[in-house]
Amino acid sequence: RIRYYRMETNQGVHAARAYGVQQTKAEFIALLDDDDYWLPEKIEKQMALMAACPQTSIVCCGALDVYPNGKKMLRMPIAKTITYRQELVYEWTIASSILFRRSAYEDAGGFDGGLKRCGDWDCWIRMAQKQPIRALSEPLVVTQMRNGSLQRSKEVELFAANRFKILEKHQDELLSEGLWHEALS
Repeated sequence: RIRYYRMETNQGVHAARAYGVQQTKAEFIALLDDDDYWLPEKIEKQMALMAACPQTSIVCCGALDVYPNGKKMLRMPIAKTITYRQELVYEWTIASSILFRRSAYEDAGGFDGGLKRCGDWDCWIRMAQKQPIRALSEPLVVTQMRNGSLQRSKEVELFAANRFKILEKHQDELLSEGLWHEALS
Protein backbone atom coordinates (compact mmCIF):
# COMPACT_ATOMS: atom_id res chain seq x y z
CA ARG A 1 0.00 0.00 0.00
CA ILE A 2 1.25 3.50 -0.81
CA ARG A 3 0.47 6.49 1.41
CA TYR A 4 1.25 10.11 0.70
CA TYR A 5 2.48 12.42 3.47
CA ARG A 6 3.36 16.06 3.12
CA MET A 7 5.64 18.10 5.36
CA GLU A 8 4.58 21.68 5.96
CA THR A 9 8.03 23.08 5.21
CA ASN A 10 10.94 21.84 3.11
CA GLN A 11 13.48 20.44 5.57
CA GLY A 12 15.51 18.53 3.02
CA VAL A 13 15.38 15.07 1.53
CA HIS A 14 16.75 13.19 4.54
CA ALA A 15 14.37 14.81 6.99
CA ALA A 16 11.53 13.91 4.59
CA ARG A 17 12.73 10.31 4.38
CA ALA A 18 12.98 10.08 8.18
CA TYR A 19 9.46 11.51 8.47
CA GLY A 20 8.16 8.96 5.96
CA VAL A 21 9.75 6.06 7.83
CA GLN A 22 8.33 7.41 11.10
CA GLN A 23 4.80 7.46 9.61
CA THR A 24 4.78 3.79 8.60
CA LYS A 25 4.50 0.71 10.77
CA ALA A 26 5.83 -1.56 8.01
CA GLU A 27 8.62 -4.05 8.73
CA PHE A 28 10.18 -3.50 5.28
CA ILE A 29 10.74 -0.08 3.73
CA ALA A 30 11.85 0.95 0.24
CA LEU A 31 12.62 4.47 -0.93
CA LEU A 32 11.80 5.92 -4.33
CA ASP A 33 13.04 9.35 -5.38
CA ASP A 34 10.59 11.39 -7.43
CA ASP A 35 12.68 11.26 -10.59
CA ASP A 36 13.35 7.49 -10.47
CA TYR A 37 11.21 4.43 -11.07
CA TRP A 38 11.35 0.75 -10.22
CA LEU A 39 10.92 -2.14 -12.60
CA PRO A 40 7.77 -4.09 -11.65
CA GLU A 41 9.68 -7.03 -10.15
CA LYS A 42 12.06 -5.02 -7.90
CA ILE A 43 10.28 -5.44 -4.57
CA GLU A 44 9.33 -9.07 -5.28
CA LYS A 45 12.96 -10.01 -6.00
CA GLN A 46 14.28 -8.14 -2.98
CA MET A 47 11.70 -9.70 -0.68
CA ALA A 48 12.60 -13.14 -2.06
CA LEU A 49 16.23 -12.49 -1.10
CA MET A 50 15.15 -11.33 2.36
CA ALA A 51 13.10 -14.53 2.75
CA ALA A 52 15.96 -16.74 1.55
CA CYS A 53 18.41 -14.99 3.90
CA PRO A 54 16.32 -14.04 6.96
CA GLN A 55 19.30 -12.46 8.74
CA THR A 56 19.56 -9.89 5.92
CA SER A 57 18.61 -6.33 6.91
CA ILE A 58 19.28 -4.34 3.75
CA VAL A 59 19.17 -5.24 0.04
CA CYS A 60 20.18 -3.14 -2.95
CA CYS A 61 20.22 -3.68 -6.71
CA GLY A 62 21.66 -2.14 -9.83
CA ALA A 63 20.32 0.87 -11.70
CA LEU A 64 20.15 2.24 -15.19
CA ASP A 65 20.95 5.97 -15.24
CA VAL A 66 19.26 7.90 -18.05
CA TYR A 67 20.72 11.32 -18.88
CA PRO A 68 18.94 14.28 -20.52
CA ASN A 69 20.92 13.76 -23.75
CA GLY A 70 19.58 10.18 -23.99
CA LYS A 71 22.79 8.47 -22.93
CA LYS A 72 22.46 5.58 -20.51
CA MET A 73 24.86 4.18 -17.95
CA LEU A 74 24.52 0.97 -15.98
CA ARG A 75 25.51 1.00 -12.29
CA MET A 76 25.74 -2.44 -10.76
CA PRO A 77 26.77 -3.67 -7.31
CA ILE A 78 30.28 -5.04 -7.54
CA ALA A 79 29.53 -8.06 -5.29
CA LYS A 80 26.58 -10.04 -3.91
CA THR A 81 27.55 -8.89 -0.42
CA ILE A 82 28.75 -5.35 0.33
CA THR A 83 30.62 -4.97 3.59
CA TYR A 84 30.74 -1.93 5.82
CA ARG A 85 34.25 -1.03 4.63
CA GLN A 86 33.31 -1.46 0.95
CA GLU A 87 30.28 0.79 1.30
CA LEU A 88 32.27 3.35 3.29
CA VAL A 89 35.10 3.54 0.75
CA TYR A 90 33.30 2.94 -2.57
CA GLU A 91 29.64 3.98 -2.00
CA TRP A 92 28.10 1.21 -4.12
CA THR A 93 24.45 1.69 -3.13
CA ILE A 94 21.79 3.84 -4.79
CA ALA A 95 18.99 5.23 -2.61
CA SER A 96 16.10 4.12 -4.84
CA SER A 97 17.57 0.62 -5.03
CA ILE A 98 17.40 -0.02 -1.27
CA LEU A 99 14.92 -2.15 0.65
CA PHE A 100 15.57 -2.38 4.39
CA ARG A 101 14.18 -3.71 7.64
CA ARG A 102 12.77 -1.07 9.96
CA SER A 103 14.55 -2.64 12.96
CA ALA A 104 17.98 -2.30 11.27
CA TYR A 105 17.21 1.32 10.34
CA GLU A 106 16.19 2.12 13.91
CA ASP A 107 19.23 0.30 15.36
CA ALA A 108 21.48 2.41 13.11
CA GLY A 109 19.85 5.65 14.26
CA GLY A 110 17.99 6.46 11.02
CA PHE A 111 18.72 9.34 8.68
CA ASP A 112 20.79 12.27 9.85
CA GLY A 113 18.51 15.23 9.11
CA GLY A 114 21.48 17.58 9.53
CA LEU A 115 23.04 16.34 6.29
CA LYS A 116 21.80 18.09 3.16
CA ARG A 117 23.53 15.57 0.88
CA CYS A 118 24.72 11.97 1.30
CA GLY A 119 22.44 11.26 4.28
CA ASP A 120 21.18 8.06 2.70
CA TRP A 121 24.75 6.83 2.23
CA ASP A 122 25.50 7.72 5.86
CA CYS A 123 22.55 5.57 6.99
CA TRP A 124 23.55 2.60 4.79
CA ILE A 125 27.10 2.76 6.16
CA ARG A 126 25.83 2.65 9.74
CA MET A 127 23.48 -0.21 8.90
CA ALA A 128 26.33 -2.12 7.17
CA GLN A 129 28.45 -1.80 10.33
CA LYS A 130 26.08 -4.31 11.93
CA GLN A 131 25.40 -6.51 8.91
CA PRO A 132 26.56 -6.53 5.28
CA ILE A 133 24.33 -5.24 2.50
CA ARG A 134 23.03 -7.94 0.16
CA ALA A 135 22.94 -7.05 -3.53
CA LEU A 136 20.99 -8.24 -6.53
CA SER A 137 23.19 -7.90 -9.58
CA GLU A 138 20.55 -6.70 -11.96
CA PRO A 139 19.23 -3.21 -12.76
CA LEU A 140 15.79 -2.99 -11.17
CA VAL A 141 15.76 0.83 -10.88
CA VAL A 142 15.85 3.54 -13.53
CA THR A 143 17.26 6.85 -12.34
CA GLN A 144 16.43 9.96 -14.34
CA MET A 145 19.56 12.10 -14.20
CA ARG A 146 17.70 15.27 -15.12
CA ASN A 147 19.13 18.76 -14.92
CA GLY A 148 18.37 20.34 -11.56
CA SER A 149 18.07 17.05 -9.65
CA LEU A 150 20.09 16.53 -6.48
CA GLN A 151 22.31 14.04 -8.32
CA ARG A 152 23.24 16.69 -10.87
CA SER A 153 23.18 19.66 -8.54
CA LYS A 154 25.59 22.52 -9.02
CA GLU A 155 26.16 22.51 -5.25
CA VAL A 156 29.29 20.40 -5.57
CA GLU A 157 30.85 22.05 -2.51
CA LEU A 158 27.87 21.10 -0.32
CA PHE A 159 28.01 17.52 -1.58
CA ALA A 160 31.76 17.33 -0.91
CA ALA A 161 31.41 18.90 2.55
CA ASN A 162 28.67 16.46 3.60
CA ARG A 163 30.59 13.49 2.20
CA PHE A 164 33.64 14.59 4.19
CA LYS A 165 31.53 14.88 7.39
CA ILE A 166 30.47 11.28 6.94
CA LEU A 167 34.02 10.09 6.34
CA GLU A 168 35.15 11.97 9.45
CA LYS A 169 32.70 9.89 11.52
CA HIS A 170 34.72 6.83 10.46
CA GLN A 171 38.14 8.47 10.24
CA ASP A 172 39.84 6.39 12.94
CA GLU A 173 38.93 3.13 11.26
CA LEU A 174 39.76 4.40 7.77
CA LEU A 175 43.18 5.55 8.98
CA SER A 176 43.92 2.32 10.86
CA GLU A 177 42.99 0.28 7.77
CA GLY A 178 45.01 2.53 5.46
CA LEU A 179 41.85 3.51 3.53
CA TRP A 180 41.57 7.23 4.33
CA HIS A 181 43.05 8.52 1.06
CA GLU A 182 41.16 5.95 -1.02
CA ALA A 183 37.88 6.96 0.64
CA LEU A 184 38.59 10.63 -0.09
CA SER A 185 39.15 10.02 -3.80
